[in-house]
Amino acid sequence: MQVYIRLMMLLYLSICLCLLIFNILYIIWLKYMGKSRAKNTLFWTKEIDAQLQNLLTSADVTEKHRKLLNTRLLKTENLIAFNMAVEPQLNREDMQRYLQAVAGTFRNLAIHYLKKDVTERAFFAYVLSLYGRSLCAEGDRIAVILLRYFPDSSIYCRENVLKALYAIGSADGVERAFDWMSQHQISHPSRLLSDGLIRFSGDRLSLANRLWIASQKWEEPYQIAVIQMAAQFTDSFQETFAQLLLSGNFSQEVAFAALRYFRKYPYEPLRNFFQQLVLDESELAIAAANALQAYPGEDTKSVLLKGLCSRNWYVRRNSAGTLVNMGISEEELAHIADKYAKDMLHYMVQLKKAKGGISIA
Repeated sequence: MQVYIRLMMLLYLSICLCLLIFNILYIIWLKYMGKSRAKNTLFWTKEIDAQLQNLLTSADVTEKHRKLLNTRLLKTENLIAFNMAVEPQLNREDMQRYLQAVAGTFRNLAIHYLKKDVTERAFFAYVLSLYGRSLCAEGDRIAVILLRYFPDSSIYCRENVLKALYAIGSADGVERAFDWMSQHQISHPSRLLSDGLIRFSGDRLSLANRLWIASQKWEEPYQIAVIQMAAQFTDSFQETFAQLLLSGNFSQEVAFAALRYFRKYPYEPLRNFFQQLVLDESELAIAAANALQAYPGEDTKSVLLKGLCSRNWYVRRNSAGTLVNMGISEEELAHIADKYAKDMLHYMVQLKKAKGGISIA
């Protein structure tokens, strides 16, 4: 028994010693890598500065520098150092000219990084997302290559590829990326997609129209992303989304996104439709009661007062919130017989006072 205990203690001490040695070596390695990366970054800073000076008198970078990029940036560690030299200066016009001059090099590198593992592909796509607006001349060709990064990729790699496509301004690339992800039933959050789409560097309205047409054959999150994108910058889809709602040919989540759109961009022909949703206590009544904030009037107020008596707590909550935001008189409040409706109104009034406004999902 004592021998067994001693062996266990020796084993435990050996493991602790190995971990200690590993940590010491890892710290030494990190210090070495930090110094090496700083030295490498300084090298690229000097190289790029020399090319920036050269661009003052010439329209292009030197052939020697181009060859240097094509060979040294094949290693991810060198690409990291290069990016550390470039990123702090991205807003400078001369740096934009430099990146435009070497756009063809990044197209070649995109092909090479196809052979790398998913982490390295993700980082290269991230770098392209930073330089995107300067690479527009090669945008469509780079986009075709980036689409090949999707198979066997992680969500980080896909998101960075999408960011690169947005930055480059390739509408065709974005559409094909969404099409591929939808066909392969890739789960990608719609809010992440819409927030990325709004940063598209090209014609956003044209892209939104293109994606909406294509989205009829896509999975639900991609349709929602297009609606959420449109809601952030344009009222041009009022008639299109109204036809969708009135047709009844929609999923619940898509309808919720459309209702939020019409809260931001009121469309008078839908007033009665939204009011009826609340009166019918449909599945969309919660969002409809919220959207009616954009359609004030006695008819809306009458509907919302009925919504206060709904069996659904969330319909009552949103109806009360909308009424408080629209303004409800003490006389109207006195005529409400339902105790729970009155309690909800008082609750929303106190919430508005406490927060300086009411935020309802």
